[in-house]
Amino acid sequence: MRNMETAAELQVLPLECEVLVLGAGASAEIRAKVAQGGLRVKTVVDQAPADPEHTRAFAQALGRKGIALVDAPIHCELAADFPQASAILCGGPADVLERVRPLLEAICPKVIYFGDTGAGQTGHLLVSAAAACNRLSTYECGAIGVKNGLCVAGVAVVFMLVISPISREIASSFR
Repeated sequence: MRNMETAAELQVLPLECEVLVLGAGASAEIRAKVAQGGLRVKTVVDQAPADPEHTRAFAQALGRKGIALVDAPIHCELAADFPQASAILCGGPADVLERVRPLLEAICPKVIYFGDTGAGQTGHLLVSAAAACNRLSTYECGAIGVKNGLCVAGVAVVFMLVISPISREIASSFR
């Protein structure tokens, strides 16, 4: 994409731009200024994980100012595996997503569209919940194995051979 700028603070945001990408660290002050029409922006891509209902409310506030929103949180379990084992999970108007897809693909090649505004956040919540359950069950299974006589290294071998990549990462920490 051309003419890209990075702004970490409200004071240095450009007053006008085609697409504004809000990262996970975007302040409430920046969000409020955009929602109030303090910046001339056509599209906001919000990459911060959030409640889908809050995302829909933010989209409605932006919509009153003629600004489109794509919710696009990134899911990546292991930073070392970025971008191969990651995805941007998107919600919002399909035509708006297609306009910003090249920008998103420059961040992460796997861009998945889930549907209307808030759907990307819902997808992110589901994937995160499933990953948390996977970790919890891995720890519980490991504890059962150790409690029943397996050495920690033996439990790690079981996980490395037969369980998911995330569990393999957890198991490698037992070595």
